[in-house]
Amino acid sequence: MGLPRHPRIESLTVGTLLAEKARPESPVLPETRIADVLARMAQHGIDALAVWDGTAMPGVFSGQTWMHGCVSGIREDDPVSAATMACQVSAAPGEAVSTYLSLMQAQKAGYLAVIDAGRWMGLLSIEEMQAALLRHYESIFRELELDLKILFMQGTYSC
Repeated sequence: MGLPRHPRIESLTVGTLLAEKARPESPVLPETRIADVLARMAQHGIDALAVWDGTAMPGVFSGQTWMHGCVSGIREDDPVSAATMACQVSAAPGEAVSTYLSLMQAQKAGYLAVIDAGRWMGLLSIEEMQAALLRHYESIFRELELDLKILFMQGTYSC
């Protein structure tokens, strides 16, 4: 049995989910000081930022990576690349959220980098993707329920 779908509901893509975000944050360069990155994260109320120079696979700096860095002796004046975890999964905006969510869970990846033809689009957390997929499935189930109500409504014909 496949994933739930409905003809009146568009499939949920990575680009659709990214467009729902208030404002995707642009990545920081690997040589940016950790203190500056932490200040930016606090200012915008975000949990993580992508670390990307536009060439290699991006990394992610988060509160969790910062805590691990502190334990291993990394300081606020060090470059953010010193406390960055590799972003294992990236996708193009037109890809299905469900496909990448499964891949991220299998690889234990916390973030998905969205890159379109070498251009940075944004960063999605696994939690954001799970919540969006849940909302998407709920809307599909509501539409299916409406279809059944209409189909079996008194005075309507089902043939």
